[in-house]
Amino acid sequence: MPNSVIEQNSSAQTRKQAIEVCEMIIKWELLKLHKTDHIITDDEANEVDKLYEKLRGASSPDRYDFEDQQMKKDLLDSQRVITREHVDIVVNMLMRFCVMFHTSAQNNSTSGQQGAELVKKCQLLLRICLRSSVWGDFVNIRTSILNNYIVVPSELIPKQNEVQNPEYVLAANNSQYTIEMLNVIVPILPKPTLKNVLNILQPALIGVIQSSGHMSRGITQLISRLGERTSVSTNGLDEFELLNSYIVKYIHDSFSTILRNQNAPVLSVLGSFTLLRAMCGHEAGFLDNFMPTFLKVMDRVAREHLQFNSRQQPSVQKNLSELTCVCMELVRQRIDHIGLELKRTTITDVMTELIFKSTSERVIQVCAKLIGAMLSPTDMEFSLHTCLQQLVRIQSVIISKFKNCKEVITEFLVVVIKVFENAEYRNSEYGARLWEAFFWGLKSTDPTTRDSFSAVWEMTWPQMSTADICHRMKYIMKHQDWSKFKHAFWLKFALWGMLRAISKRPKSVNNPKKKVVMLNCATPWRTIEYAARLKEQHMETDPMIKLEEPEPMEVDQPKNAPAEEPKDNKLSLDDFLAGQQELLEEAAEFDFADALDTVSQITFGINDNGMTSRIWVTFFKSFWASLQPREVEDFTALIVPFLSSGVHNQFQTGVQDSVLAVWLEAIGEKVPLPSSLIEFISSKHECWYTGISILESSIWSIPKQLNNTLLGNINCDRSLTSNIETLESLGALYKELAEFDQYSAIWERRSVFPETMKAMSALQLGDMDTAASILEQAMNKEMEHLPVPTANAAPPGPNDRQISPIYDREYEQWMQMYMSSCSELLQWQTVAEISNSREVQDVRGIITAASHIPDWNLVEDCRSMLSGCIPPDFHLEYTVFNLMSTVMRLNESVNVPHARERCKQALQECIEAHISRFRALPSVTSYGHVKILQSMNLVRDIEESMEVRIALLEQPTKMDQSLMMDMKSLMKVYRNRTPTTADDMGFVATWYDWRNQIHGMMLQRFEWFDKSSLSTTGNGNQSIVPIHSMAQAQLTVAKHAKSLGFNNLAKDLLNKLGGLPAIPMMDAVDKVCTYGKTLRALSNNVDDERSKQELLYEALEVLEDVRIDDLQKDQITSLLFNRATIHSALGQTANADRAFSAAVQLTDMKTANVPTGIKLFRQWGNHLNKLFFDQSQMVSKETSENFGRQALSCYFVAARVDGDLKARKPIAKILWIAKHLMASGASEALNRVIQKHLPSLNLFNWLYWIPQLVTEISHQPNNNFIMVLCRIAAAHPLQVFYHIREAVSVEDIDAVFAQDYTEEEMSMDTPDDEAFSNDPPFSRALKICLKYRPTDIRVLHRILKELDQMTETWVERHLRFAVAIKDHLFEDFAEQMDARFNEMQFSGAVYELTQKWKRQLEEDYKFFENNYNLDLLEIRNRRRVIVTKGYMGTVPSQIMFEKELSQVFTDPPEMKDEFEYVTEITKVIFDQLDIRSPQAPRPALFVRTVMEWIRIIRRRFDRLPRRVPMEISSPYLARFSHRTGCIEMPYDLLNVLRAKNHSLNATNQTGQYISMMSRFEPYFEIVMRGGQVTRKIYLRGQTGKSAAFYLKKSIKDERTNRVPQMFKHVDYLLQNDRETARRHLSVPSLLQMRVSKNTTFCEIASVQPYAIPQDCSRNYPASQIEVMHPYEVLTSTFNGLYSPDDMVMHFYERFADSCSSIGQPLPQNIDPSMASQPRLTEPHHVKNIIYEDFARDMIPFRLLTDYLLARYPDPVMFYAMRKQFIHSFAVLSIIEYHCNLSPMTPHQMIISMNTGVLNNPFYRFELGTGQLMDIEHFAHEVPFRLTPNLMMFVGVAQDGDLLWSMAAVARCLMKKEPGAVMRPLLWDEYANNVNYENMIYICHAANSYVKCIENKVAMTNRHDAKVKKDDCNSLIIRAKDSDNLSRMPPTYHAWF
Repeated sequence: MPNSVIEQNSSAQTRKQAIEVCEMIIKWELLKLHKTDHIITDDEANEVDKLYEKLRGASSPDRYDFEDQQMKKDLLDSQRVITREHVDIVVNMLMRFCVMFHTSAQNNSTSGQQGAELVKKCQLLLRICLRSSVWGDFVNIRTSILNNYIVVPSELIPKQNEVQNPEYVLAANNSQYTIEMLNVIVPILPKPTLKNVLNILQPALIGVIQSSGHMSRGITQLISRLGERTSVSTNGLDEFELLNSYIVKYIHDSFSTILRNQNAPVLSVLGSFTLLRAMCGHEAGFLDNFMPTFLKVMDRVAREHLQFNSRQQPSVQKNLSELTCVCMELVRQRIDHIGLELKRTTITDVMTELIFKSTSERVIQVCAKLIGAMLSPTDMEFSLHTCLQQLVRIQSVIISKFKNCKEVITEFLVVVIKVFENAEYRNSEYGARLWEAFFWGLKSTDPTTRDSFSAVWEMTWPQMSTADICHRMKYIMKHQDWSKFKHAFWLKFALWGMLRAISKRPKSVNNPKKKVVMLNCATPWRTIEYAARLKEQHMETDPMIKLEEPEPMEVDQPKNAPAEEPKDNKLSLDDFLAGQQELLEEAAEFDFADALDTVSQITFGINDNGMTSRIWVTFFKSFWASLQPREVEDFTALIVPFLSSGVHNQFQTGVQDSVLAVWLEAIGEKVPLPSSLIEFISSKHECWYTGISILESSIWSIPKQLNNTLLGNINCDRSLTSNIETLESLGALYKELAEFDQYSAIWERRSVFPETMKAMSALQLGDMDTAASILEQAMNKEMEHLPVPTANAAPPGPNDRQISPIYDREYEQWMQMYMSSCSELLQWQTVAEISNSREVQDVRGIITAASHIPDWNLVEDCRSMLSGCIPPDFHLEYTVFNLMSTVMRLNESVNVPHARERCKQALQECIEAHISRFRALPSVTSYGHVKILQSMNLVRDIEESMEVRIALLEQPTKMDQSLMMDMKSLMKVYRNRTPTTADDMGFVATWYDWRNQIHGMMLQRFEWFDKSSLSTTGNGNQSIVPIHSMAQAQLTVAKHAKSLGFNNLAKDLLNKLGGLPAIPMMDAVDKVCTYGKTLRALSNNVDDERSKQELLYEALEVLEDVRIDDLQKDQITSLLFNRATIHSALGQTANADRAFSAAVQLTDMKTANVPTGIKLFRQWGNHLNKLFFDQSQMVSKETSENFGRQALSCYFVAARVDGDLKARKPIAKILWIAKHLMASGASEALNRVIQKHLPSLNLFNWLYWIPQLVTEISHQPNNNFIMVLCRIAAAHPLQVFYHIREAVSVEDIDAVFAQDYTEEEMSMDTPDDEAFSNDPPFSRALKICLKYRPTDIRVLHRILKELDQMTETWVERHLRFAVAIKDHLFEDFAEQMDARFNEMQFSGAVYELTQKWKRQLEEDYKFFENNYNLDLLEIRNRRRVIVTKGYMGTVPSQIMFEKELSQVFTDPPEMKDEFEYVTEITKVIFDQLDIRSPQAPRPALFVRTVMEWIRIIRRRFDRLPRRVPMEISSPYLARFSHRTGCIEMPYDLLNVLRAKNHSLNATNQTGQYISMMSRFEPYFEIVMRGGQVTRKIYLRGQTGKSAAFYLKKSIKDERTNRVPQMFKHVDYLLQNDRETARRHLSVPSLLQMRVSKNTTFCEIASVQPYAIPQDCSRNYPASQIEVMHPYEVLTSTFNGLYSPDDMVMHFYERFADSCSSIGQPLPQNIDPSMASQPRLTEPHHVKNIIYEDFARDMIPFRLLTDYLLARYPDPVMFYAMRKQFIHSFAVLSIIEYHCNLSPMTPHQMIISMNTGVLNNPFYRFELGTGQLMDIEHFAHEVPFRLTPNLMMFVGVAQDGDLLWSMAAVARCLMKKEPGAVMRPLLWDEYANNVNYENMIYICHAANSYVKCIENKVAMTNRHDAKVKKDDCNSLIIRAKDSDNLSRMPPTYHAWF
C-alpha cells in the first residue's frame, strides 16, 4: 500500500483510504490501551473518539490523566497492540505523506484544496501517534529520508539572474514542507526522540539556513520551538552545538556585512533578525553576543525606516517600522546590562530622530517603553536631563500626531506614572512639563489606569497622614493649580479627593478628623421609612397595600373541588420590622468607607457632569453647615480669591462645562459674594440664572432709590454704593438675556430720577414718542444744572458740583433709552449725530445708523475700528454689519470669484457666531433666543440676495434670462416674507432697508433691459416689477409702524413712496387708503375735538383728491368705503350713506366674499350699527327697520370672511342686533335677513357661536336662527349635538333617539332647510345630526351619559355632600360677618342641601340592605349586562361596593365591614340633618359637626385604593373602542380645524387633522383635589395622543359658564397685539366639557405621540404630566393634623369671639392718629387683627416658594417655570379684575408642573342680582389674588414680568375692544343664570356689564391712572395690601 499511495499518479481516493487506514490503526492503539478484556461496544468506541479529539489538540508532550503512564520503549512486540515494524511503517509513511501530498496538490490545482486537507490530517495523526504514551518513545524515524527532503542539492540552486528549473522548485518545496512537518511534531515528541532526530538533521538545517532565505520563517519557527523543548543559555542552544554555533556565526556575519555595505537594504538580512528574535525570546542574554554590533545595526535600521517613510512606500515602510520596533524591544530587555554611554548614544543617535520624524504609532509606542526602561534612580542625571527630555518630546509628538491613538497613549502613560511616582523626577524641569500627560492618565476612561494616577496624584497633596476634610478643601481652594486641567471638568477630581478623606469609623475618641453630616441625603433608615410609608401610617394599624394585579379570569370550577383556604397576607408593622431585622442590622454596621472605591468611581464612570455637579453642591452645603465660626471665617477669606482667580476662569462655550458655575451655585447661598463677581461668573460661565437667583435674594432689603440725593455725592457711603452695584449687576444679567421686563424692575429700584421710570414705562409699552419726549426734557433739565466747561476753566474745586458715578450711569441709561426710542422711530440721523458727538462717541450707534442712511464707507470705517476690540455684547451685530458691508461694498473692479469667497466667509462667520450664541444660552427658550432668530432672518435675506448682488457687478451686455429669473424669484420671496406682530420697528427697518437697496440695484438692471429693448417676455415695461416690489416693501413697513402705534412714522414712510420713479396703480391706491387710515387712527388718539376734526378732514381730502379714471372697480370701491368711514367718523351720515351705496354698486353681492367686499360691508355695518345704538334715540321698531336690519345684512356678508377669528366680531354684532330686533318687535325683519343670507353662510365661522345660537333658540324658538343651526348641524353634527345637550334634557334626547326613522325621512335628497320643518327646533336639529352621523351621535350621547352616571362608592358620594354643605355654610358665614354674626341662621340653600342629603342617605341605605349580601359575581354580571343596552345607556348611578375593589385592595384588619360602617355613619348623620328642629345646633356648632363627619368619611376614603378598574364603575367605558364609534377627542371636538373642502359632501368636515377616541384607560383614579372629590380619567386617541381629565360632580346644578369662551377670544387678541405677542402671553385655559348639569369633564394634561417622554413606561403618558394644586400644598403643611378648613373655622370662631366689639370705640393702639376723634370698630378692623396673626404665626410666607424650589432644583428650570407662572398669573389676574370674575382661591388654582402655567377652570362672571343688575366699580376688596406666599414666589418680578405683563394685557384690551364679542356671552349668562323673563332687561344688564369692563380698562390705561391709583402698579399694591386681604372671605385663604 505505501508504494501505491506515494506514486505521483495515485488517485485522491487511494490516498484518502491510506490515511484512514493509518487513523484506524492509531485508534486501535488507543482503544487497546484501555479495553483489552472484552468486546468493544459503541459507547466505548465513542469514548475513544473523544480521547482521540483531545490528543489532536495537545500542544505539549505532557501526559493527560487518561494516558498510560508507563514507558513503552522496552516492551516486547507480543505485549504491544501494534508491533514496532508496523509502527515504523505507519509513522514514516505519514511523514512522507506530509511532503508528497503537498507536492501532488501543487502540481494538480483542481485537487489542491483536497490535498491540503489530507496533509493537515496527516500532521494531526503524527501529533497523536508520536506522543510518549503512544509510539513516541520507541518509534524509529527514518532521518535519512527527512535529510534527503530537507537538503537542496547545490547543483540545483540557480545562479544569479538564472531561471529556476522544475527540479529546484520541487526540491525547495520538499524542504519547506518537511520543515513545516517538523514544526508540527517537535512540540509533542519525547525529548530523547527529539534529540536523536534533530542531531542527525543539524547539517541539513544548517544547509537550509545557508542556502536560501525564502524558508527563513519555517526555520526560525523550528529554532524557536527547539528553544522551548531544550535548554537555552546566553550562548544559545546548548544541546545542539553544531546548529547553535552556525546560528551565532550566521547572525554575526550578516550584521557585519550590512554595516560594511551601506547601500544594501537592511531587509536583505531579515532572516538574521528573525533568528535573533527567536533566540532572545527564550534567553534575552543571547543578545549580549552581538550588542555593540547590534546597536549600530539598530541605528542603521532606524535611519532607513525614516528614509522610506519620507518616500511614502507603504509596504517597505511597514516592514521597516516593525523591524525598528523589534530592535528596540530586544535592546529594552537587556537595558540594565548596557553601559551609560551606550544608552546616551542610543538616545542621541537613534531615539531622537525616531521620535520627531517617525509617523508609525508602533515605533513611538516602543520608543516610550525603551526610554521608560532607561529611567533609573542610580543614574539620576541621565534620567533627569536625557530620558525625561525625550519623554517631553514624545508628549508633544502625541499631541500633534497621535492624540487619537489609544495604544500609544496607554504605553506612554505607563512610563509617565513611573516618572510621577518619584519626587525628583516629578519636581524636575522636564518632569513638570509632563503634567499634561499625567492629566491624560487622571481622566482616562480605564478605571485601573485612572486609579493608579489618582493615587499618585493624591500623594502630592499635603497632610496625607490625616486626610482631614478641611485640609483638603483648603488645598483645593488655595494650593492646587487647576489651570493644568485646561478644559476638563476638574470638579470630578476635587470631589474624588474629598471622598478619599472618608475613612473607617474611628476606633479612638481622640481622632482629630472633621465630621460632616450630609444634609438632604438618603440614609438606610430614611429609605426604609419611605419605602414602607411609615410616616403615612399609624403605628397600631399598618396594612400592607396589595400590589395592583390584572383582574383574574373567570373559569368554571368543578363542583367537588375543595375550597382553597384563604391566605392571610396581612402584616403588622411589628411583623414587617421583624422580617427586616437583618437588613436593619446590616445597615447599622455599614461603613461608607467600605464602598469608597466603588462610590468614588461614580464621578468618573458617568459622562454627565451634571451628576457630579449636584453631588458637589450637596456636599459643599453640608460641609459648610458643619463648620465652626472660626472655620467659616477662614474659608470665607479663601472663597473670593478662589472664584476670582484667572486660573479657573478658562471657560469656552461648547468646549467644556463650567466648574465655577457649580461653585457659584454651591457657595452663593452660603457666603456673601461681591455682586460684580457674581455677575462676572454668571455671564462668562453661562450660569446666568444661578447668578440671578443669588442676586434676587439679596435685593429684597434694598429700598427704592428714587430722589435719594445722597447718591449724588462723590464720596458716597459704601453701603449705598454696594446696593447700587448689586442692582446694576442683576440688571446686567437681565439685559444680557433680553429680560426687558425684569430689567425694568431693577431700574424701578435703581433709578434716582423720576424721569427714568417714566421713560422706561413708556418704552415697556411701546410708546417711543413719549419716551423720547420725556428723556429730551430730562436731559435738557439736567444740562441746565451742570457747569459748562470753558477753555481756560480751572480744575473743579471741592465745592463745585461734580457728577457722581451713580448719577453718571443713570445718565448713560437715559442716553441708551433715548437712542433706542430714536431707533424705533427710525430717526437714524439723530442717532448718528448723538453717537458721533464728543460726549458720547459711540461707534456702535454710528455703524447702526450708517447702515440705514445708508453710508457703507462709514460702516466699513466703523467696522474696522470695532474689529480691534469687539464688545462682547455687540459681537453678533458686528458679524451682521461685517456681512452687510462685505456684500454692499463690492464694485465692478473686484474679482468675482474672490468677492464671492469673501462674502461666503463673512456669511459663515456670521452664522457660526449666531449658532454659538444660541447654543450658549440656557436650554429653556427665552427672549434672547428670539433676538437671535430674528437676526438670522436678516442673515437669511442677505444670503439669498448675495448671489444676485454679485451677478449685478458685471456690466450688462446682453439679456440674461437666468439673472432676470433669479431677481424675480428674490422679489417674490421678499413679498412673501413679512414681519410678525412681535418684531421691533428697528429690526423691521433694518430688514426692509436692506431689501430696498437690493431692489434699487435690481431696478437699474431692469431699466437697462427696457432701454436696450432686450426684454423677450413680451410684457412691455419690466422695470415695474422691482418698483412694485419696492412699493410693497415700503407699504409693509408703514403698516407695521401703524400697527405698533407709530402713526406719525407711518405717515412719513408712506410719503417716501413719492420718491419712486413710478408707482403702480394698485400700490398708489393702497398707499392712499393706508394714509387715510393712519390719519383716522391719529384722530382717535387726540383729545382735542378741533384737532380731531382737522385730521379727519385731512384724511377725507387725501381720499377725495384721487383720479379714478384708470382705477379698477375694487380699487374704487376701496377708496369709496374708506371715504365713507371718514364721513361716518365726522358725523356726516348722509355723505357716508351715499359713499357706501356707491361702493356697493361696484360690488357684486353674489361674490362679495372677496376681501374688498368683506371690508366694505364690515365698515358699512359698523356705520349702521353706530346709528342703530345711537344714544340720542331709543331702540325701536322703526330704528330696527331703518338701521338694525341693514346693519344685520351687512354683518352677514362680513361674516363670510375666510377665517373664523376675523368673523367673530361681525357674528357677535349679528347676535347682539338680533336680540334688540326681537325685543323691539322686528322679528319678521330678522327672519327675512337670515333667510336671505342663509345659502351664503360660511359655516365654519359660526362654530364658535353655537352656544349662543342654542341659547337664542331656547329663548326665542320661532326665529330663523334654527335654520342656521341646522346648516351647521349638517356640516358639524357632533359639535352641534354637544352644545344642544346644554339646553335639552337627557330624557328629551333619548326620546328623539328612540324613534325609528324611515329612509325617506333621512334621505340626503331632502334639503336640510326643509327637513323635519314641523318638529320643535332642537328636535329638528338633533334629527339632522342623526341624519349625517347617526351612530357617532348616539355613541357620544352614551359616553356622556356614562361619564355622568359612573358608579361610585358610598364614601365618595357622601363625602361630596358633606363638603358641599360645609362650603355653603362658610359662604353664609362670610356674607354675615358683622356685629350680629353670632345670631346667624341657616339659609334656605343649606336647608335644601341637608334635606337632599337625607334623602340620598336613606336611598343608599336601602340599596345596601337589598344588594350588599349578593354574591360578588352576580353584582358584576348585573353591571356587565347594561353594556348591551345600546345608546340608551343605564339606569341612574348606583353604589359601587368596596368589596368589588378586591382585586386592587386588601382591607386593613381594623376596617369595619362596609355595610356595618354605612349603617353606623348613617345613624350618626341622619338625625342631625334636621337643622330647623328646635333641638338643632347653631350654624357654628353644626359646621363643626359637618367637619367632623368629613374627617371620619375622609379617613375611610383615604384607605380605599386610589386606582380603580374602569370595568367596575362603567363597563361600557371600559370596553369602548374606536370600533364603537368615530368620536373626536374632546379637545378636537371643541376646537375644530379648518376643513380643506367647504362643501357639505366633503368626507372630513371636522378639519384637516383630528384625533379620534381610541379607548379609555382600564384604570381611573379617585382623588381629593382642591378639597373636592375628583376622578382622574385617562383617554387615548387613535393617533397616540394621551389625555388626562378631571371628572367633577357637584351637588347643585352648575350654571352656564361662558368664561372659557371669552378666554378663547381674548387669547386671540393677545396673539395679535404687539406688547403681548413679544412677551409670548396667552390666556391659560383648560378644556371643559359640560357632561350634565352637575358633571364637568376637564382636560388637565395631554401628550401628543411625538412628545411622549423617553422614560415613560406606563400605558398612559398623560399621567406623567404632574398637576399641582396649591391647596394640596397648604393641606400637606400640617401632616394631616390640621386642615385649611380648620383654619377657616378658626378664623370664624375668633371673629365670633370679637364681633361684640364691633360698633365700640376703636382702641388707641390700633389707630393712634385718630385719638382726638375716636372711631368705631368696624368688621374689617377685627378681620385685620385675625389676618395678621394667621399670616405671621400659622402659614410660612415661603411655603409655596420652598415647595417649588425643591421640585425645581435647577435654577434655569425654576426661573423658566416661575416666568411661565407669572405670565399666566398676570393674564388671569388682569382679566379677573377688569371682567369682574369670581376671585381665584387656592381650591381653584391648578399649576402644570412641566410648564409652570397657572390655570383656573372655575372662573365665573359675577353677575349682579339687584334690581338694576349693575356692576360696581370694585366688586371685591382686592382686584386679584396676590397673597404673601404668592408675593414671595413672584419676588422681584412684581415690578417686572408681573407688572408689565399686566400692563400689556390691559393695553391690549383697550386697543382691541373685546366688548362687541363679550355682549352675546354676557347675554347668555344673564339669560340662563338669572331668573328674569324680560329680554330687554337682560340686554340692558349685559350691556351694563360690558360698559363696566370698558370703563375699568379705560381707567387703567388713561394718562392719569397712576395719580388716581388705577394703573397696574396701584392694582398690585392694592392686591397685596394686608388690610384689603383681610377683608376677603376667610375661604379666600388670604394668608396663604
